[in-house]
Amino acid sequence: MKLKKRTRKNKKPKAFNMWLITTMFAFVQFFLQIIYAAMSDQIMKEFNIGTALTGLLSSTFFYTFIVLQIPAGIILDRYDLRHVTTIASAICGIGCIVFGLAPNFHIAIIGRLLMGMGGTFGFLGMTKAVRLWYKSSQFSLMVGMSELLANLAAAFGIGIATFFIIKFGWRGNMIAFGFLTLFISLMSHLYLRKPETNRKLRTYKLTITKQIFMVIRKPQCWLVCLYIFGTGAIMNAFCALWGLPFLSTTYGLSHEMSGIGVAIVFVGLAVGCPIIGVLVDTTGQVRRIMIISSFLTMIIMSAIIFPLGHYGQQWVYLLLFLLGLFGSCYFLAYEKMKHLVHESVQGIAIAICNMSLMMGALILQPLIGFILQFSSNKLPKFSQYQHALIILVLVLLMSVICAIYTGTKEELKKSKQK
Repeated sequence: MKLKKRTRKNKKPKAFNMWLITTMFAFVQFFLQIIYAAMSDQIMKEFNIGTALTGLLSSTFFYTFIVLQIPAGIILDRYDLRHVTTIASAICGIGCIVFGLAPNFHIAIIGRLLMGMGGTFGFLGMTKAVRLWYKSSQFSLMVGMSELLANLAAAFGIGIATFFIIKFGWRGNMIAFGFLTLFISLMSHLYLRKPETNRKLRTYKLTITKQIFMVIRKPQCWLVCLYIFGTGAIMNAFCALWGLPFLSTTYGLSHEMSGIGVAIVFVGLAVGCPIIGVLVDTTGQVRRIMIISSFLTMIIMSAIIFPLGHYGQQWVYLLLFLLGLFGSCYFLAYEKMKHLVHESVQGIAIAICNMSLMMGALILQPLIGFILQFSSNKLPKFSQYQHALIILVLVLLMSVICAIYTGTKEELKKSKQK
């Protein structure tokens, strides 16, 4: 009896350790996506390149990341999490070191490619660890906690990283980050394990084409992908690029104050993810929470882009916090997708969902830039941003509509049985 009690006590800490190690790697992936902006000026000077080539160097990570999403999901569905995470994090760490030591632009491209290749498995590996070690009802909570850490890193990590980049240079920071990632690889090899209950995710011996078809043949999966594309626009288009100049132009905030405003959105995202995760786990009303949260996000985004009057700085910051708080509903797409497909292809389904999220950065950022450039000679600066950023309201409206038609709880059960 004593041995049984000890085993029960050790199960929760072990599950937490599995989640923590994979979440650390997911954090590395997320941080590598956003850290480039802080060191782009130094890289341009050192390699003597312009904005076009530095943009190409940055986007190399994202193109690799998106292209490898589905293969990464297939690999995680078929092979042991420990081996995959160990190898992927090692590749990512080596990429950071190659990038930090790069003597020229071409070697830097190779380093960035390796970072994208390895980082592709970060978030997906964490979701597999949650599926292996936690109950299905706890999926939203644990993924929400992971998103909490990632968004807190975005809110506060950029400022800290910028300080170290200015003090020690971008090369030293990337090499140090590479060794940190290699340490995560070592931790993955030493401590990642399968559940003691020998629980395995069910798999079918199907071809890759049939596995992908099992996901894309369902219209609801497409709706979920469109949902995360729209709700993810808060991070991918507003926070990542156009939010800072918009706040400076529209509300007259300084560059520093606008940067704080963008950081507040990330704080809202960090707070909202675990709260929404708890609500979903306690109520089970995924679809309803998706609809309400995305609708409120659309309303708040409209109020920010088209102010009804003069907002004080405090009110602007409050609206930005609420934008992040309700906009954190984007991660519910992973929960919804998980219930729409068979367990054997959940890795591929989540990978497709994650790919849809990242597509927002590649599509919406240049689209908004094109609208701004097109209207530059026709409208005042204030109106240019309003006309350009209305696209964010439209994609959020699309998310609300998609959430409505993702089906009821009973329909999801029927879909899962098919």
